[in-house]
Amino acid sequence: MLIIYVVSYLLLTFFGNVNSSGVVSHDLHYPILARYLRIIPVAWNPQGTIGLRVGLYGCYYDSEIVYFDGDDAISYQFRSKKVRSTEDIIGFNFKTMEHEGILMYAAGSQGDYISVELQQAQLVLSISLGNSSLNMSGGETTMKLGSLLDDQHWHQFRLDRYRKYVNFSLDGEILQFRLNGEFEQLDLDTEIFFGGVRNYEKQRLVYRPNFRGCMENIAYNLVYITNLVRRRHPSIRVEVRINIDWV
Repeated sequence: MLIIYVVSYLLLTFFGNVNSSGVVSHDLHYPILARYLRIIPVAWNPQGTIGLRVGLYGCYYDSEIVYFDGDDAISYQFRSKKVRSTEDIIGFNFKTMEHEGILMYAAGSQGDYISVELQQAQLVLSISLGNSSLNMSGGETTMKLGSLLDDQHWHQFRLDRYRKYVNFSLDGEILQFRLNGEFEQLDLDTEIFFGGVRNYEKQRLVYRPNFRGCMENIAYNLVYITNLVRRRHPSIRVEVRINIDWV
């Protein structure tokens, strides 16, 4: 038997059992976040009948959602004035009907920066670990994933960085690459923005509209940003007014 299901626009196929007593188990590398699950048998023994026993195992899903209207943003203030990291783990879910917008941005005084943006309904990740005296053009690296992300469906973003090596994933599709430039450390100043930025002239960022849509479960290096927003933590600064929901 073959079983197909769709998760985040990926079509996956599994083999089932070949007799009435066998048990086949499949561990999913990425979890399914869904209220309903449809299982479709697509091939079976024509001499027999279809029988299916299914056991699903998972855990409770916490959801904290921030709504952006295009005029607002949030920023997380670092505990120290500068943050230096050789490893980063960043993740969030988002949905929107807009094809342009800034989802995340942070920068440092030495030319370091990281940004996640929607450009023409694609997700664009840009990282620079800074400029050197020998290469003033910097070590910028830009990668793109996805298409038609303005479909008002949830999409899952995750970034894992170790020094110059990056895993960039969107809805289960993973792009692995090595950063350009000479440095391995990301040096950021003061704060990181989500949903947009303020003072474009200070951020060295070409103007793009702020994000208009929803972001869910924002996490930055084990700091759960949306939870801090909900609790009105003093490390969170809200630009204008945003709406918060959680389940």
